[in-house]
Amino acid sequence: MATDMEITGRMENEQQLTAHRKVDWFAVYSHASGFSIPLRGLSMRRINVFSFYKLGACVAPLRLIGWLESDMAHEVLFAAEQQLRKLREEKLSSMQVLTGPAITISVDIDAAYKQLAKGGRVYGDEEKILLKSVGEFETILEAQTPTEHTYAIDQLRGYSMPILVDGADQNLSPKTITAVGEEVKKDIQEAGRCLAFELPTAAGIHMMRAFEKVLRKFYRAFTGKIEERTDIHTLIDRLRKVPDVDPKVLNVLDEVRNLHRNPLAHDVFLDMDQAVEIFDIAKTAISAMASARQL
Repeated sequence: MATDMEITGRMENEQQLTAHRKVDWFAVYSHASGFSIPLRGLSMRRINVFSFYKLGACVAPLRLIGWLESDMAHEVLFAAEQQLRKLREEKLSSMQVLTGPAITISVDIDAAYKQLAKGGRVYGDEEKILLKSVGEFETILEAQTPTEHTYAIDQLRGYSMPILVDGADQNLSPKTITAVGEEVKKDIQEAGRCLAFELPTAAGIHMMRAFEKVLRKFYRAFTGKIEERTDIHTLIDRLRKVPDVDPKVLNVLDEVRNLHRNPLAHDVFLDMDQAVEIFDIAKTAISAMASARQL
């Protein structure tokens, strides 16, 4: 026979879940969204942190299953089942260790459904087995999550971090990107990702590759000559002898070469401030060349 304390506790638990139900809590949280989001052109995936919040919000109430009337118990079971199914389908390599425990809970949920179909609550062995499975799942999740390679990226000056990761070419005008071509666009994208993930030397190398490719296109546009091996110092000197080339554009190009291209040709490592400066000045130079002449 239940004690007064047990009856009071059961009523409080049901009142809490009923309050959630009034705002359609389970209808919101039982909808399973992806646990990760693909990044364009990368095997790396962005973790959807809120999906893990929803997973916990739906699995944790299973601990109250023995206290719930049939209708509410069905909602709790359904919400947990949906989240666990999505977790299994996601197949995150680092979370594969949770697949077995998630399947076990799903099997126990099926058993709980069958008991509810007979009327009443989930109780006895079905309740104990389900609670045991939930406990094992939570233990493994608690042990696994601190080892996950999940990082927060700090803001880098005024740059949008999602744009740096997903498409740094958006920092240049669409007209410029169309003019310089896909190879240059890809180098700029890689430079942005390297900045976002704090790989400054790699960012500098990619951005200067983009600069040099555009410079050679710029040279060909004014001279009609294709120079694949001539060093950029010589190319700029030759361009100074071409009457139609704006000297102000050439001064920008020479500044890039003097300050940044030469050091990167040797065994040097950049810090983040230097990498951002290279990204900025190379971006300016590329835009200036694209605006000065059809490439």
